[in-house]
Amino acid sequence: MVNEIDIDGLEETINNLDELPSIMRNNLVGIADKLGELMVTTAQRRAPVAFIDGGTLRDSINARKISDDSGIEVSVGTAVHYAPHVEFGTGERGQMTGAEEYPTGNEGGYTAGWPGMEAQPFLRPAFYDNLDDMKKAIESGILENVFK
Repeated sequence: MVNEIDIDGLEETINNLDELPSIMRNNLVGIADKLGELMVTTAQRRAPVAFIDGGTLRDSINARKISDDSGIEVSVGTAVHYAPHVEFGTGERGQMTGAEEYPTGNEGGYTAGWPGMEAQPFLRPAFYDNLDDMKKAIESGILENVFK
């Protein structure tokens, strides 16, 4: 005796499952773009603006997305050469070498007794400010596709 079970919509469900990885990936790429922009906006809001450069550091913060077969990656940062000094501080300055080349004492950039520059983090706090929202967005993006 053979028992048959007929399930309405089973074939459509199986077809939808076959398309799920592609649909999910496209959705997650879109989420990655939005999260990158969220990070950029937060980091720009936190970045210090020096009077002399009028926001060069702030305006240079950007997001870059890489999407390939191995996954989706979003990098947020800046190419401004002094950004690490702002983010992490400089510490105390060392002894200037070749002092004889700078007879007035300061052209070489060394100031005796200068304690260095305090860190003014803007990228790391932007990440932690948004961490919960990023986790929720990724989680809901995955679940949204699974339970469509």
